[in-house]
Amino acid sequence: MLEQFGSRRTIRRGQEIYAAGDPADYCYRIVSGSVRTLGLDEEGRRQIAEFLLPGDLLGFDSLGVHHLSAEAVTETVVICYPRRVVDSLAEQNGALALRLRDLAMQQLRRAHEKMFLLG
Repeated sequence: MLEQFGSRRTIRRGQEIYAAGDPADYCYRIVSGSVRTLGLDEEGRRQIAEFLLPGDLLGFDSLGVHHLSAEAVTETVVICYPRRVVDSLAEQNGALALRLRDLAMQQLRRAHEKMFLLG
């Protein structure tokens, strides 16, 4: 359903897809390659939050602005979806809204698993 609204983008290894604090105007699906999300700790050191692979989505968890940065680990192809279009389609299509909710719950579960691993 979303495919017709997306645009394909190739990102070079090490290139930033978005930075923490950027407006969350787009959501992304990874077609090929890999992405890491990261933030800075209190001392300014980069902390990796997650590695994402083909089929994974990113940017859907942002409310207005991205709270983490995302960058390509390898050359990566993503499909970019305008956030306003995704939100509008989700309002009109219950199945899409449920799918997006499920994705958010999966991300929350992964975050909880990481917290338990780290202690």
